[in-house]
Amino acid sequence: MGGISGVYLHNKEVFDTLIQSTFHLQHRGTESSAIDTSQSSNSKKIRPGEVKKVFSERDARDFRGNYGVGALSGGTAELMELSSSIGDFSLVYDGKLVNSKKLREEMKESGESFSTVFEAELLGRLISKGEDIIDGIRKMNEKVEGSYTLGILNDECLYVIRDPYGIMPLVVGEGEEGYAFGSESPALTELGFTDFRDVRPGEILKVSEDGVETCGEMDSNGVAHCAFEWMYTARPDSVIEGVESTEVRRRAGMYLARDDHIDIDKVGPVPQSGIGYALGYHQESALPYEDFFYLNRFSKRSYIPSDPEIREQIAKEKLSVIKSSTKGREIVICEDSIVRGNQLLRLRNTLKEKGEAKEVHARVGCPPLCSPCPYTQTTKKYSDLIYNQCDGDIGKVSEKLNLDSLKYNSVENLVEAINLPSEDLCMGCFTDDYPI
Repeated sequence: MGGISGVYLHNKEVFDTLIQSTFHLQHRGTESSAIDTSQSSNSKKIRPGEVKKVFSERDARDFRGNYGVGALSGGTAELMELSSSIGDFSLVYDGKLVNSKKLREEMKESGESFSTVFEAELLGRLISKGEDIIDGIRKMNEKVEGSYTLGILNDECLYVIRDPYGIMPLVVGEGEEGYAFGSESPALTELGFTDFRDVRPGEILKVSEDGVETCGEMDSNGVAHCAFEWMYTARPDSVIEGVESTEVRRRAGMYLARDDHIDIDKVGPVPQSGIGYALGYHQESALPYEDFFYLNRFSKRSYIPSDPEIREQIAKEKLSVIKSSTKGREIVICEDSIVRGNQLLRLRNTLKEKGEAKEVHARVGCPPLCSPCPYTQTTKKYSDLIYNQCDGDIGKVSEKLNLDSLKYNSVENLVEAINLPSEDLCMGCFTDDYPI
């Protein structure tokens, strides 16, 4: 999981604004950050760590120019520089290709060489085979299968591209100082680029001194926006396809509370991603809302790292119980989803043992996760998912997690919460039915 950003300013050095824009996407990946600008003289453009910690004001003199691009990731941020027959350009990328291995082997057999294992290089090399940038993007799209959002910087302007299914979010906007794009709307709105819109699936945009111009559209067999973006990945204040994430999570929480016939004292979230669901449950049920956990705000997201030991370490340091809220109480905790179940089991045990809760019930905003997503870098195996380990039996999942009860939202409720047509959503992680 990662994100991309880009800024074009009229009469101002871009460095500070680009860093700030990328920072507003930091929740999408903290392991690596990257930037490049139109007059950069620094060769160290990809750095391990959070963007504001690895790029400082001292770097401003090496990253000159009035426009630039940024990237971050839970692995290695994908920024690639290429020198080709269509000119020199830098490319930032977020997504996952399902046929990258096949394409790479085909290109090697035809005499192509690669200097990295990153998909950004593969995409850049495919684009460089075009007669120009636009033709190259079209030729690249004809070859690849999967999800991608791209930003391209050359010596004239920026280009912004979203895959024809529109799987991952991407927005573009303008303000008094210029133009910007990013994986989520706060990367724009928090910096004054308040007039924004979604990049349409398959749209190719050019961002220059003349403004934001559509210079191409690629054919699509349908739209498939990732439902998990609203439910977990995106910031609570992100607006995707006109729908705010918190609004979706609150509605999903309300659906969980309906016809939920349990006798409990209060409801609270697993922070941060469970907050919207708990608020919705509270509003629908009229149960008191209370915080059961202290969130260490210096911890990272435990879902992102692929290493199970790192995930467990982050999960342990992330939350601690507030005993005065739980002692002797029958409580409901709201969570966005259950992947492997390790964190929820640990939290349940903490609530019972340290918090001395009488009963712990869990309500989950998403339907059961039954399939690893081919478009992200996170869960990779069907066997990793606790729902599959329990043969699709929610009762067994509840028993394995030592919960007093467990309830998920249905796929139908998920669609209603997002409030977009089901045919415009990718819900493969809940249905095992993917568009590609």
